[in-house]
Amino acid sequence: MERTFSVGERTYELLLLKEEIVFLGKEAFFNGNSIRERGVELKADMGKEDGEFVYEHSEKITADLRGLYLLFPNWSPPEDPSHGMIIDCEEGVWLQRWSWLGSNYWVAFVRLVRRIR
Repeated sequence: MERTFSVGERTYELLLLKEEIVFLGKEAFFNGNSIRERGVELKADMGKEDGEFVYEHSEKITADLRGLYLLFPNWSPPEDPSHGMIIDCEEGVWLQRWSWLGSNYWVAFVRLVRRIR
């Protein structure tokens, strides 16, 4: 699977949470706080501006990324910072939804998003 994708004039890299966190020698279990901390370390702590941009151009995201959850950990609802924005594709339609960062059930399919251009 490709680790990068381009939408609009921007290019993003996808980071597998568990692989990248283990690579950094950090804890095997992680929650919302550690996801945000690792995102900062990896320069993959994208927020609302990048999340909205990716979502607005989601029709340009290649089919091989369907089934993944693109995580923007620094885009949280003001009333609940324990959630981050997920963009994922369901039945051919890209959706935005808040996801509780304390869960690790979806870790195999989640990718942190890092802008590289």
